[in-house]
Amino acid sequence: MGALTGEDGRPGQMSITERLRTSSRPGEPEDAAHVIEEATLQRAIDAKTIASLPQAELVRRLGIAASAAGALVVLLGSVVLVGWIADVPSLYRLSPDTASTKFSTALALTLLGLAVLISHVRQPWAPRVTSAIAVVVGAYAVLTVSEYALDTTYPWDNLLGLDPGDLGGDSAGRMSLATAVGVLLVAVAIWLVDRGQVMAGQLVASSCLVVGMVTLVGYAYGVESLYTLGAFKSIALRTAVGLVLASLGVLLRRSDGGYMSLISGNTAGGIIVRRFLPVATLVPITGGLAVVHLGDTGTGDNSAALIAVAATLVGVIGSALVWLQSSRLRQVDLRRAGAEDAFTIAREAIEARDAIAEELAASQRRTRAIIASSTAAYISFGPDGVVDDCNSAALNLFGLPLDAVLGRRASDLVTRSTVDGSRSQMMAYLAGEGPPPGDQRYEAAFVTQDGRNLTVDIALWTLTDESQLSFHAFISDVTDRKQVEVELRRANDDLADFSAAMAHDLRTPLTVVKGFSSMLRGSLEGKREEDFVARIEGAADRGSRLIDDILAFAQIGREALSHRPVELTTLAEHVAAELVVAADRPADVRVDPLPRVSGDEALMRTMLSNFIGNAIKYVPADRNPVVVVDSVVDAETGWPVIRVSDNGDALTDTDRLFKMFERGAADDRTVGSGVGLAVCRRIAELHGGRAWLETSEEGGPRFCVLLSGAP
Repeated sequence: MGALTGEDGRPGQMSITERLRTSSRPGEPEDAAHVIEEATLQRAIDAKTIASLPQAELVRRLGIAASAAGALVVLLGSVVLVGWIADVPSLYRLSPDTASTKFSTALALTLLGLAVLISHVRQPWAPRVTSAIAVVVGAYAVLTVSEYALDTTYPWDNLLGLDPGDLGGDSAGRMSLATAVGVLLVAVAIWLVDRGQVMAGQLVASSCLVVGMVTLVGYAYGVESLYTLGAFKSIALRTAVGLVLASLGVLLRRSDGGYMSLISGNTAGGIIVRRFLPVATLVPITGGLAVVHLGDTGTGDNSAALIAVAATLVGVIGSALVWLQSSRLRQVDLRRAGAEDAFTIAREAIEARDAIAEELAASQRRTRAIIASSTAAYISFGPDGVVDDCNSAALNLFGLPLDAVLGRRASDLVTRSTVDGSRSQMMAYLAGEGPPPGDQRYEAAFVTQDGRNLTVDIALWTLTDESQLSFHAFISDVTDRKQVEVELRRANDDLADFSAAMAHDLRTPLTVVKGFSSMLRGSLEGKREEDFVARIEGAADRGSRLIDDILAFAQIGREALSHRPVELTTLAEHVAAELVVAADRPADVRVDPLPRVSGDEALMRTMLSNFIGNAIKYVPADRNPVVVVDSVVDAETGWPVIRVSDNGDALTDTDRLFKMFERGAADDRTVGSGVGLAVCRRIAELHGGRAWLETSEEGGPRFCVLLSGAP
């Protein structure tokens, strides 16, 4: 069970209100109770467990103590080695009649102390080196034990010939069996800790620590039986000190893990074990030592042995009891603190539940106020189609009182209804002939109970609350709007018919004028008369083009736009190629990469044709037209802006040019009706954009059109 954690990773920092907001659905405050469950206590305990983890500073100090213990072991072993090499017996034995610390034992202790020291080095190679030392020393200890088991002697015991052997003791140079077992225990403990088996390593090290402490008690009390251990032979005093220090180094090396974490923990149990464990261990031994050496001088060896054994047992049992009770106290402390936090969490959850309930009530009041004040009719009903809620606008729409709407099937509120077959899924569902519909919007026509024929726009959506379906709809009366649309469509049709008739009526006299002009041309003899006839024909042609342009302008927007993706680069290149071929002067049109937009391709072609054609047409006669078609992104909307620039003269009064029948400066040979730019502006507006004219960086005119985004 994970601990409660906040954004900073510390336990207990996540607000229960935040948890409720993310775990409970709106409208279900009663479900907040699932947060206050039996697991809440365990989560609080876990949080306190994390908070009670070993103190970093204490772990650091204990690590320094472990390094110090390792250094002392290295120093002790080195001193003994120097004693053997320099032949100074006082450096490797306490007295001539006591056991000596063998050369091999000193070497093993030096290596073990070095392993404890290296284990604190923060380098990748350190664990490999310590493991290798533990394996080598452990293997040697196993071989020594095998010598005792097989009653044999290996030649490397006294390889340097420094040890003459102890009288009645072990073979020359061979460590005692008890020493070999102690060395093996320390080596195994180091290897286990390196492999991540901290608890097992600490248990093995503790076993060696007990052996070493018993040996030291025996030397302190003068009781030989405690350090000879029967058939195990004697353990030298320096060896016992080295084993104790090495065991402590292993235990303190990982004081943040295993059962040693109790000592470095930040709980009442950790505090007690740090204060009372040394007392429980040392006081009985020290007291017994005082009785033996300061009491009755007639105390015999047997009495001293009994006192030593009793003191040792009291120390061991007392230490075990202190450790056990401290561990239990730690659990009790965690549960108490966890229970307090759980109570706080529960209280916060209740307060948060009440706050959410109040917010929900306020939200419901706001929703009711919005629905009540809406001009659109609102109704809600269940899977059976029975209306369970509505607003006053719905009563006005259906022409019924409240009691005639609530509790009545929605389909019974009208006498007759017609819905587009593709959008009648709700009607089919209410009739039991289909599945429930999803969210949709459609138009319907029906006759109310009081005989009114209405056309309505229905926005319908479905909600699922604990597997319970409910349907909600906003219904807007669009009868008047539909009538206006019909009338507007009729007026547009009439206008189109009128425009076509007018165009026909206007084009007929122009055709007659042009026909008679052609007939007259054949009978003229003077150049002046021919020029007059040419002027008449030109005016007739301009009139015909003007009529065509006016008809084209009137048709724009009457039909629904055919929106589809348009590759403007390809379209502009085709339009430019056609206009360059048709132009009566050399022209250079460059089309840069343009965006892909959504729009009516035919209208886009008309717009580009007008822009590029005007650019070619209105460049002064003293230069060849150079036209550039490119695009930029509008900084405000992010939409593309198509630009057509030329090398003509800058234009003023730019808004005037986009009006009907307005033209820019042109010479007599320039043909135009003044309708093209008005057409371009109309096309841009139909696509949700706009058109304008600006001056380019080179000083020429630049026509721009903003289009409403990509497809």
